[in-house]
Amino acid sequence: PRLELDLAGGVAVRAAAPGPGDSADTTVAADADTARLSVEFAPDFTVTGLYGAISEARWHGGPSFDGAAGPGEPEYRASLTEARFDLARDGGRIAIRRLAVAVHALALGRDPVPALGPVIAHGRIDVEATPPLTRDRGEENSSADARTAWRDAGGRITVHDLWLNWGAVRLTATGGFALDGANRPAGTLDATLSGFPTLIDILVARRQMSPGEGNLARVVLGMLARRNGEGRPELAAPIEARDGRLFLGPVKIAALKPLG
Repeated sequence: PRLELDLAGGVAVRAAAPGPGDSADTTVAADADTARLSVEFAPDFTVTGLYGAISEARWHGGPSFDGAAGPGEPEYRASLTEARFDLARDGGRIAIRRLAVAVHALALGRDPVPALGPVIAHGRIDVEATPPLTRDRGEENSSADARTAWRDAGGRITVHDLWLNWGAVRLTATGGFALDGANRPAGTLDATLSGFPTLIDILVARRQMSPGEGNLARVVLGMLARRNGEGRPELAAPIEARDGRLFLGPVKIAALKPLG
């Protein structure tokens, strides 16, 4: 059996929760032009699948519903072009099969990466997990156990589409990754990237790269880059995770830790 809901006329949600200590209440307001939800049931009416799509949604979180954040108060907002999800129920667990989200003007509150700014102009991601990702409940180490079981079952994340426009950085990529024996990401994305000097500056500032490594990376990647239609250096190179290290083309740019 399947139950389908189509809210083509729009949907709106508002919620508020007390802020920590003496701080103002945190509020969330969201509305969407269309929302569709499909629920699959087993013969005993146990939920076995959940599918949904939301289009042209607007979301705001901060100290007030009207969006008037005070001095020093973080504000979070976004225009959600489209969101699609595909979930399954595996026993008492929720399994994630596929998730796709596209956003516009995503405000991140207090500037998390000053070199890029507090607003992601555009972003899109479409990923699929094979087999579906699950998480057990009730045990302290269940998340690590679930990741190991997923890895041993041949688990892989396929990135059907990744697109990011944030500050000076423009990134498009497709590919996929799995987990190595230490539960670190291992795989390759075929990527096109502009703004890589800013990305290297961020990695040096965060001590993922030494200043000397950063200088060498700028030279090597600059030699591999070509001018795009806007006259900006653009790099077409794989982003590869292997042996606990992350590479952009031939250059190591970060160390990778086990997930979780």
